[in-house]
Amino acid sequence: KPSFIGMASQSGSFITQMFSYLNQRFGKSFSTGFSLGNEADIDLVDCIEYLGACPNTRVIALYIESIRRGQRFIEIARNVSKHKPIIAFYVGGSETGKRACLSHTGSLAGPDRLYDGVFRQSGIIRAQSIEEMFDFCYALGSSPLPKGNRVIIQTHSGGPGAAAADACGRSGLELPALSPETLEKIAPYVPHTASVNNPVDLTFTKNPLDFFHRIPEILLEEKASDGMLIYFLASERMVRQALTGMGVPEDAVLDQAAQIVGAQCQSVASLMETFKKPILGFSFMTRDNHFVAGLQDRGIPVLPSPERAARAFGAMVRYTKLREKILQSEKESAGHFSAE
Repeated sequence: KPSFIGMASQSGSFITQMFSYLNQRFGKSFSTGFSLGNEADIDLVDCIEYLGACPNTRVIALYIESIRRGQRFIEIARNVSKHKPIIAFYVGGSETGKRACLSHTGSLAGPDRLYDGVFRQSGIIRAQSIEEMFDFCYALGSSPLPKGNRVIIQTHSGGPGAAAADACGRSGLELPALSPETLEKIAPYVPHTASVNNPVDLTFTKNPLDFFHRIPEILLEEKASDGMLIYFLASERMVRQALTGMGVPEDAVLDQAAQIVGAQCQSVASLMETFKKPILGFSFMTRDNHFVAGLQDRGIPVLPSPERAARAFGAMVRYTKLREKILQSEKESAGHFSAE
């Protein structure tokens, strides 16, 4: 399926093989893809300018071994990043990477600190791996931007919640305590075994249907929250078992289970739209799980580990700050020009 990611790559393989990877991981691939090779004709600057104007592209991915037109690259990328996130995976910062780039495309790579400076000036978020680049792209392309770095984690297992909390700390994210009002509202929906600190570890829910609706709704209403990470391990099989235990006729179980899964996934998507706060899921399951596929198909990013989800949320926060810095700088420059 086509997606909202436009990619320009100085490696052909990172275009062709990523079609399969993205479809398996996220159920979608690219809006547009450019394989540039050694840039004998068009280059990264041309592609960024084109993708910045492409109506089907909401976020831009770059695989970079070198940048030829440095000043023009910064100018175009800085202009585009005001309205579209750009995520770059750069190789060549180490000596071994530099030699590999030279033999691959004949390009002369530069040190990491140089490219880090170029990316900051350009409003570009740097990823440390190809997987991380696409994680960041899907989070930024699917979700509203967070207004801050405060995250609430919802889980029904202590280990993944603790791992997510640790990863949030490493990604510059804060985990605010729930307000007394939120604690009062959530109390009827959580069992006595739950921990309502942040992470909110439910262990289980009194009504499983609350996990994807009323509980996250209450947590999104929390004023100290800028978004959520949600861990789950539910499956359609578990829903079918619950329906069978409730006495639903066998010939009706499959249809009812599919309807429940679809409604639960739509509920989460509706919450993100209503509150304008990002919701990132994480699960060790793949798209074979109907909850994972259902959430992804409705615009909720579901990433394969708590660490990757936390880093993706951190990237969203960094992009928001970079974008605001660029817009503020231009506003100040325009004001100075007008005064003169």
